[in-house]
Amino acid sequence: EYNRIKERFDFLANQRFDLVESKKNLEELIKDMNERIADYFFKKFDEINQCFKNYFKILFPLGDGEMQLEKIDSESDDEIGVDLKVDIGNNKFAPLSLLSGGEKTLVSIAFLFSIYSINSSPFYVFDEVDATLDDVNINRFLTLVKKFSEKQQIIIITHQKRTMEVADTIYGVTM
Repeated sequence: EYNRIKERFDFLANQRFDLVESKKNLEELIKDMNERIADYFFKKFDEINQCFKNYFKILFPLGDGEMQLEKIDSESDDEIGVDLKVDIGNNKFAPLSLLSGGEKTLVSIAFLFSIYSINSSPFYVFDEVDATLDDVNINRFLTLVKKFSEKQQIIIITHQKRTMEVADTIYGVTM
């Protein structure tokens, strides 16, 4: 009986050793993957931020814009958000809530096009994105549209005549 119990003990001890080693290997793998993910995230974030700065300058020639990471108040310490810091030309960064509807639209467009520059798709669809823009800002928006339409297809649903004028193809839809 002793031999049977010892054999069972040795078997379980080996199983425990294997499990401890597997756990250690998995923890190392998770740590390595988390480091790779963080490196990739920050690399892409920096690329998108650089594009955001460039597109922001196109849309607001006298302004500056940048993306910043900020900690979110939550239960998890790992949660971060993206804050858009913008100066539309008055030499001070303002919260987005103080911008007009058209200015908010242009900031959003700069942000979207920045992401699209890094993670491109064969086509993009915009639904009345230019609705709150005046003529000057529509022209700035269309500058970006022309730049992107060289490599990707862009579908824009719009009521703005100026946007329709620069389209390669127009489809009229009525109800």
